[in-house]
Amino acid sequence: MNQKTGKKKQSEKRARFYSVIGLGFFGLFICLKVALNVSIDHTNREKSKLLDRLKNLSDQNAELVSQVEKLKEPDRIKKIAREELNFVPVRKINLELYPDGE
Repeated sequence: MNQKTGKKKQSEKRARFYSVIGLGFFGLFICLKVALNVSIDHTNREKSKLLDRLKNLSDQNAELVSQVEKLKEPDRIKKIAREELNFVPVRKINLELYPDGE
């Protein structure tokens, strides 16, 4: 009877040990899963912020490109030269050069 009781107690201890180990691994798995979800959530929020910033910068870039194109217009440059810098248009002079005094 004593041997059966000893084997039964040893079997119960072994079962308890494996149960504790199993619960430990399960707890570790849950902790890792929660940490991973938090990390993914943080990354998604950061991505959303960066996409918003990218859109804003793209809009600003488009506006600046439009402004640059307007500033490049020759008629606008001539107008500013006349009105703000008091430049006067010069008549075009054509010079013809003849070699050897012809």
